[in-house]
Amino acid sequence: MKKLILTTGLGLATCLCSMGQGYLSFSDSASTAIWDNFTTPGTAVKSPANVIVGLLWNATSGQTNSSLGGSASGLGTAGSWAGVAGNGWSLALQSGTPITALTRTGLPLGTFSGGVVGIDGTSAGETISVYVVAWLASSGAAGFGNSTVLGWSNPINEQLGASSAPGLALSASMSGPVYVNAVPEPATFALAGLGAAAMLIFRRRK
Repeated sequence: MKKLILTTGLGLATCLCSMGQGYLSFSDSASTAIWDNFTTPGTAVKSPANVIVGLLWNATSGQTNSSLGGSASGLGTAGSWAGVAGNGWSLALQSGTPITALTRTGLPLGTFSGGVVGIDGTSAGETISVYVVAWLASSGAAGFGNSTVLGWSNPINEQLGASSAPGLALSASMSGPVYVNAVPEPATFALAGLGAAAMLIFRRRK
């Protein structure tokens, strides 16, 4: 019986050790804020609390996602958003829940802070690739990919720390703001394609 208890205890300890997480400070600053181009169309403004901010991460450092790009921008096509997840990229979770922050949570307009967070599937000392992503709050915290309003940061290499020493804050790593743009519906692209085809046919006939 004692051997069984000891074996069970060692097994539990091993499981707990294997569940260790890498931590980072999910924070931002006024200089690396969230701007949107949909509250006032045609004019970028500091985003109010209608935007959720999250994290995309890849276990391999130095990675970029061609569906996003290498600089702070807004998403250009609905099709490219569908290709963001996969290829090693996934929405960062803590204990199975998306790591998110709403803008203006007791902070200046357009800034966010999610605090110190542990990312499921990582360990302290590991360097990962990260994108800060933002989408419309009406899609919900787990609504990644379901929103028609989206944006992302520059790609960031972040060394994760232990919970007591989370390492560099994102505000020290981001090189510019996140611009959140409206994403055209697939039907819009279809119409644009038909229009372009019609113009080519018309030009050939001339």
